[in-house]
Amino acid sequence: MNQLHRSRPLVIFLLVAFCAVWFYALSARTLVPTDEGRYAEMGREMVVTNDWITPRLNGIKY
Repeated sequence: MNQLHRSRPLVIFLLVAFCAVWFYALSARTLVPTDEGRYAEMGREMVVTNDWITPRLNGIKY
């Protein structure tokens, strides 16, 4: 029982350290890639222009 009381602060410290590293690493990457909207817009323009061969972005051939 005495050994359990000594290891409890260590377990709490390790849990807090793990959570700090985990939540810090979450901000390292974006949730949605920045180019995802670009690909969606190119697909939308392919449907609008009915040109299935040449992708366009803002009316300019990509």
